[in-house]
Amino acid sequence: TRASIEGMRAAKVAATPKHFPGLGRAQVNTDDASATVPGPIETDLVPFRAAVEAGAPLVMLSHALYPRLDPDRIASQSSRVVTGLLRERLGFDGVIVTDSIEAQAVLDRSGVARAAERSLRAGADLVLTTGSASWNQVHPWLLRAARGDPAFRERVRGAAARVLGLKGQLLR
Repeated sequence: TRASIEGMRAAKVAATPKHFPGLGRAQVNTDDASATVPGPIETDLVPFRAAVEAGAPLVMLSHALYPRLDPDRIASQSSRVVTGLLRERLGFDGVIVTDSIEAQAVLDRSGVARAAERSLRAGADLVLTTGSASWNQVHPWLLRAARGDPAFRERVRGAAARVLGLKGQLLR
């Protein structure tokens, strides 16, 4: 893990370990259907711990449900997973990006705009949209949310600062 991250850093590529907190035991691809990852996740965290220790600049979130971590929210929309586990417990201070917001596991729970807001509120910094139709829904939704909620506006500002910091590192 360390050698891979260091090699990518030397090439000005931002290594992005995924899909946090681990999809190894999922029975389906979250792009195609909702997935639940049962049981304890300690062994799934091993490569992510190594990536954080090696200074990975980004981590991509899973859209699976991890009932032992949060029985109600998929990982990409769970503050218990994003903020509690990744930021606080593992000490990750880099950029957190969602997997594609158009994944079926997301769409099974809500539309893309609401999902994007939930992900940002949970602690994600970037929301991956893979189609222009999604961008057209997500962008105005997030603008309205930020204009109407000072706490959310500050969350978005913090996320933007983190992303701009990474961009600056890559351009050096």
